[in-house]
Amino acid sequence: MKTRVVIVTSPLQIVNARSSLDYLDNKFQSNEKKNDIIVIAHYLSGNNKTIVNTIETLAKELNFSNTYNVSHLIKREESTHQPIRIINKIVGIKKYILDRNNREIEKKKKLNSFFKKEKIMPSEVLVRKRYNEDEKIILNILNNNTDIFFIEDGTADYMKLYYEQTRIKNIIKKIFLYFIGFFISFIFENKKSFKEIYLQKKIKEKMYFTNFLKSKSVNIDIFFKKNMQQLSLNHNSKNEDIKVIIIGTLFESKENFNISNEIKIYNELVNFIEKKFKIANKNIFYKPHPRLDVKNYTEKIKKLKCSCLNLESDILAEVYMSRKNIKAVFSVGSTSLLYAKKIFALESYVLDLRKYSDPSKNKPLRYSTYKLHKQLGITGIKI
Repeated sequence: MKTRVVIVTSPLQIVNARSSLDYLDNKFQSNEKKNDIIVIAHYLSGNNKTIVNTIETLAKELNFSNTYNVSHLIKREESTHQPIRIINKIVGIKKYILDRNNREIEKKKKLNSFFKKEKIMPSEVLVRKRYNEDEKIILNILNNNTDIFFIEDGTADYMKLYYEQTRIKNIIKKIFLYFIGFFISFIFENKKSFKEIYLQKKIKEKMYFTNFLKSKSVNIDIFFKKNMQQLSLNHNSKNEDIKVIIIGTLFESKENFNISNEIKIYNELVNFIEKKFKIANKNIFYKPHPRLDVKNYTEKIKKLKCSCLNLESDILAEVYMSRKNIKAVFSVGSTSLLYAKKIFALESYVLDLRKYSDPSKNKPLRYSTYKLHKQLGITGIKI
């Protein structure tokens, strides 16, 4: 029996992974039985009841045999958000690097023990291309002459590497910290720990699967649409009166865009949609982000002029998009909006929030997100 592990951080990756596996099964037909496993490897997603429930439901519907949640083994240190003087940062960098190394080694031991206990020894592993440090640790544990496949994570796969100045700064910072960590660890760590952290196997993918053709990627949009249509049939009787979807997002406190601003924008958008598509507000549905807090959601239920999907719903927005009666999708920016345009050929609109400012970046609010979606062919709309 062939064991195939999919490392996921979000529900949508389940569908992208199954579509990728469908492609492989179609291309390399074999009578060998498959044991397809999901591993949830994201601390925030893995500790969100709604997201975990959605992942588990999708895994069952798309014929995965087991779902394992290792989020409790990869907890990250809480940030205090306290300002630290430059001199203190320089003096404390050795301690910071060595403490970080110890946490990583301890994390690796726990994960290694978990996979051995569960006897998970895959011949193939699927993971998003832009994997984080925790996913990298799991990849290195499972990578024993294993075939690695990259799957699409969403909008991030279509961003240019140097799309915005902040990304350049982040890349420079990451490279700088890597080399500082490398030299401090080389001098002060024992050889075994140094090798474990810095001399890992190079991760080389066998194939890279995307929903839209890119250079050196394999297009799986046919399989993605088929799986979404199947999921849509499974939930065909739910919310049949949806005609327009507003995809919700999360705003960070530092963006200085409060819930009153958000509700005001969405209600103005509802008025626009009613006139443009000549539909009642009961046919316009707001889909909340699964990590939205209950207080925020409750406020929106009270004050939004449209219908609201359940915060705990395990149905993806793309499932509704598969239906013939959907007219359009709106969002401040999301992968679902990109899929609405590119895969389901729906009218898709990204909200222009540039009249609001983002003090944390000294720029118009969500300007980079708006610009990216416009570059991807989605219509901008100013409310």
